[in-house]
Amino acid sequence: MQFRPRLLALLGGALLAFAAGCGGNDSGSDVGTRVNNYYVVDSGNNRIVRYTRFDEPSGFVAFGAQGAGNNQFSNPAAIAFDSNNRIYVVDRGNNRIVRFNVTFNGEGFTTFGAQGSGANQLNDPTGIAIDRSNRIYVADSGNRRIVRFDDMTGKNFTSFGTEGTGTANFGSPYDVRLDRTGRIYVSDRTLNRIVRFDDMTGKNFTSFGSQGTGNGQFNGPMGIEVDEDNRIFVADTGNNRVVRMDNMTGQGFATFGTAGNGNTQFQAPQSLTVFSSGQILIADTGNNRILRVLDISGTSPSTFTGGTGQSFNAPTAIRGR
Repeated sequence: MQFRPRLLALLGGALLAFAAGCGGNDSGSDVGTRVNNYYVVDSGNNRIVRYTRFDEPSGFVAFGAQGAGNNQFSNPAAIAFDSNNRIYVVDRGNNRIVRFNVTFNGEGFTTFGAQGSGANQLNDPTGIAIDRSNRIYVADSGNRRIVRFDDMTGKNFTSFGTEGTGTANFGSPYDVRLDRTGRIYVSDRTLNRIVRFDDMTGKNFTSFGSQGTGNGQFNGPMGIEVDEDNRIFVADTGNNRVVRMDNMTGQGFATFGTAGNGNTQFQAPQSLTVFSSGQILIADTGNNRILRVLDISGTSPSTFTGGTGQSFNAPTAIRGR
């Protein structure tokens, strides 16, 4: 009988390990990652879509319609979440950021921004990231800058970047991400490069990449992601592929994908997200679908188009939450 406590402890540990390996409502398909819902920026339909299983329309709910008012979007481009699970959307056509509650019915619908180049203004915003203090970073593409503000009032609005090709410059910043230390990563679409800097002063500004189709090269990169090991993933849009590299030197440069509509192909992928399990979800915009693979080699590809009567139209971003 003296062995019973140890036996129960071992069994309990095994059950906990098993549960940790199962992914939320996705019946274990997202190994090592708990995913309760998937969120798609369904840009061509001017809406945000939420569903509970990757490859079927289970729990499929859509929010939004075309327009510039409450509960409306115009060509939405990107999505992010803060620590309170509030949802932020880059409402690109309306030159604003929208925030609403996770209830997904428009509750708490709040907007920030107007067209322009000054403080509290945006011009063709395309990417968004939220830091651990819930400060908001936006790739203000048309103004060739990254902006940051504390909340949806625009408090402490600050910007970094000007038009150009050198240090502290951008050609067309499309997406923005942060790593665990708070460093800022930007995909510079027209300059075919990835940029990293330490903070909003531009400290330690570093760039990598040039135009082309080979190693260390990009063609109109749009989406960017940084995983838990600070590896960098890029939606290399013009090359119809996903790129992964270990760091800003390009070490470990690896690619997946070619042009087409097969299970391992893309048409102008615009965004991606990476889970701790290594899985990659890609917004395959030109093929009107989301594509999922287990790793950068493209293992076990699967696709989802939204289902009958609910099809995506030019999805530009995907997130699991």
